[in-house]
Amino acid sequence: MNSNNNNIEKQHVDEVMTTIAPNPADGIITVNIDNPTGTLKTTTCELVIINLSGVQVHRESVQLNVPKEIKVDRLKSGMYICKIVADGRVVSAKKLEIR
Repeated sequence: MNSNNNNIEKQHVDEVMTTIAPNPADGIITVNIDNPTGTLKTTTCELVIINLSGVQVHRESVQLNVPKEIKVDRLKSGMYICKIVADGRVVSAKKLEIR
């Protein structure tokens, strides 16, 4: 499992500033994605939540600079990776703990 986690994290380049709160979470998270460098061509990103086995458990569109609440209460307790995908590539990745 650890090697999957490392591979997922190595895929990203932090082109955007991503905040996920609260973390750890148990019901709803608020995701905010900012593009301070202006490198993205799009105004919409995809938030992809992946468990440590590499299975996608959630996918949702998120507008840049617009905080979005996302329900995570159906996810099992544990660690997840939240990838931000924009312009056809992973632009950020964060760890998320679900209680």
